Amino acid sequence: MRNIINLTKMSLKNLNAIKKFAMISIFAVVVAVFFVSEGSRKMNGADANSVYLLMIINLMAYIFTYMVMAYEEMSNIDILIGYLPVEKKEYIKSRYLLGFSGVLLGVVLFFVVIFARNMVKTGSIVGTMGINGILELAGMGIFCAILTISIIIPSHIGFGGMKGRLIAIIGFMAPMFAGAAIANVSDFASLNAVPFSVALVIGSVVLLLGSYTIAMAAYKRKRIV
Repeated sequence: MRNIINLTKMSLKNLNAIKKFAMISIFAVVVAVFFVSEGSRKMNGADANSVYLLMIINLMAYIFTYMVMAYEEMSNIDILIGYLPVEKKEYIKSRYLLGFSGVLLGVVLFFVVIFARNMVKTGSIVGTMGINGILELAGMGIFCAILTISIIIPSHIGFGGMKGRLIAIIGFMAPMFAGAAIANVSDFASLNAVPFSVALVIGSVVLLLGSYTIAMAAYKRKRIV
């Protein structure tokens, strides 16, 4: 477990190399949450641009997985790992821990932004969505981010940063738009929170197990040159 944590810490330090891209991307999404026109469609009593909040969590997952792993690939991370006293499964697990770190930070940012936006627009931190609507939207965002991680990590391990770029972009965009579409047609206020949460948890576990299995198999076959 110590090796997994140390590998994750090493990758977190590499965020400094892409911090400009990360800050610009996050700023753009936050601006969209506050200032993009509401339009005529409503989502659970909140304006339609609430879907940008899903992008916050997903974007952090993308930055912490694809962006960091692509940077490390250019730095010949595989050669370094070959010299370190770590097992292949420990390296793969550290990639998922890295992704979870991004999701966690994304969730924190999600709540900060949505509470601030609600205060500005409605004078209440929960706004018209209510706390249950916010929590269920956050749950949807976490599930979308986990789906993004589950796609990006094995594709990057198997195809590399350049060849796997298209898959990574699809892995980032598809879950986000799918989650936004579901959010737009669903009334979270009428959903039973327990079955909804259980379904998200079970789905996340299945995705992660399948993704880890594929990533591990791809890394075992990978040739280090």
